[in-house]
Amino acid sequence: MAIKIGDKVRFLNSIGGGTVKGFQGKNIVLVEEEDGFETPALITDVVVVAETNQYNFAVNRPAEPKNETKKPDVNKEKEYTMDDDYETPEGEQLSLFLAFVPVDYKHPGESEFDIYLVNDSNYYMSFCIAMAGERMKVRYNDTLEPQTKLWLEKITADDLNAFQSLRVQAFAYKKCEYDFKPAIDTPLRLNLQRFFKMHSFVENDFFDEPALLESIVRQDFSIADVLSLPTKEQKPKPQRERISKPNAHPDMLEIDLHINALIDNTNGLTPKDMLDYQMEKFNEVMHANIKRKGTRIVFIHGKGEGALRAEILRQLKKNYQSCDVQDANFQKYGFGASMVTIH
Repeated sequence: MAIKIGDKVRFLNSIGGGTVKGFQGKNIVLVEEEDGFETPALITDVVVVAETNQYNFAVNRPAEPKNETKKPDVNKEKEYTMDDDYETPEGEQLSLFLAFVPVDYKHPGESEFDIYLVNDSNYYMSFCIAMAGERMKVRYNDTLEPQTKLWLEKITADDLNAFQSLRVQAFAYKKCEYDFKPAIDTPLRLNLQRFFKMHSFVENDFFDEPALLESIVRQDFSIADVLSLPTKEQKPKPQRERISKPNAHPDMLEIDLHINALIDNTNGLTPKDMLDYQMEKFNEVMHANIKRKGTRIVFIHGKGEGALRAEILRQLKKNYQSCDVQDANFQKYGFGASMVTIH
């Protein structure tokens, strides 16, 4: 069996295994283990335990009968189902993203984009994505397996205008007993200016390349609970950039966590809702940069009552113990920002 990127393998001559991330020459395979490090190994020293296809779906192969020679059924298509080993506690909360991966992220204004739908949950997702206007027009509809990403199409920068206003509808289920999840009906208004800025495309857990991720649902929290499509009487208001552009230092990012810099409409949100949303953005930025040793990130949290700063310090102490934190440049930020250094 030929080994492919995405296959789960185990080592024959030692304990452990992981996911195939790439190759070195013809005989060496790079295996990402649970600790996130890639281990080179001879192809002859690993064995595939969970094969995937080009969409990263696990291939469900029935067990071979003992002492029998099974003839291949050329008329039966392969079934793609989820391996129980892939279920995670975090996956019990729905997280669904629309991802734009530039072919050349260093020149996004001239690049083509691959569009994916990413299902970061333990649930199947039957979905429909429609272009929103005076009337709806379906662009994609399909069912997405758990913990997978589905390539939708490739577009050019000239095609982006058609994606300015979208509506995503979906419902989640499992093929066994599961906790009920409400149906998803989420409007998306894309800020097209972000597609022409290199820093909008960030490292992530789903692609080897930087990508622009638009949240549809994150940990059971739908952006439809915060944002709504404008009425005909309202002038469409572009969504603000959630990550401000980096300053002159190449290894420093500046992230504005003021709630009005993250979302345009805070009507109906409680202080806890706002704090949760701000901390989601904080953790998103930390996860995207945690492997970039030496990077410094300035989080602008404001002075206020100090609740956001206190929660940032608590999260750093609990989940990012290898990082240092200090007050940011006082002359520039006053008491309203903290600088995190990734080690």
